[in-house]
Amino acid sequence: MRRVAALLLVLALASSACTEDDPTDEPKDGPRASAADEASERLTVGAISFALPDGWRALSEEDLDEGVENAADSEAIAELTESLGIDADQFAEFLDQVDLYVYDAHGPENDFTANLNVTTPDKFPDDDQLEQLASAIGAEFGGITHEKTELGDAAVLSYELTAPTATAPIQGRSLWLDVDGTPTNITISTTVGKTADELAELVLTTLDED
Repeated sequence: MRRVAALLLVLALASSACTEDDPTDEPKDGPRASAADEASERLTVGAISFALPDGWRALSEEDLDEGVENAADSEAIAELTESLGIDADQFAEFLDQVDLYVYDAHGPENDFTANLNVTTPDKFPDDDQLEQLASAIGAEFGGITHEKTELGDAAVLSYELTAPTATAPIQGRSLWLDVDGTPTNITISTTVGKTADELAELVLTTLDED
């Protein structure tokens, strides 16, 4: 079930992840960076690295560990779990499966904060299983493409998903590739289809071994 949990994370890690940061550290009042803009930095997770636009911020391993340990006591997590209809233990389980979580620090759009997470599931699904996975989380299947990257072929699942906290459907792009025998899933979630496509293209064209 880790494959299902990986996509459920697009909901479990939405806008509340940003609420505890110091607003003076975030470009919330600046223009929202386009995914087509020049990438500001490379992010590394496990054996891979890739680029994201300026204005995106990664949560550190310490942040994730703290979220797991204090899930029941965190006001932000409590608000999110209530809106999702899950409890703190379920949320902690989701967090425990994340290798990297990055969000758009400019703030929410359509009441949803665009985000990206990286997980390493147990198995690499084929196309039929990816379509079934989209169906399992109640998403509208948008198709699968196969793209070339520096690390080999990647399967890209597109889907649309209604989220309780968002005022527009979530546009998901779930990138799957095999990294030296390790299935790797990079899930992008926004409420703007063009942005989701641009982010997926940026990640795919900048993917490399660390």
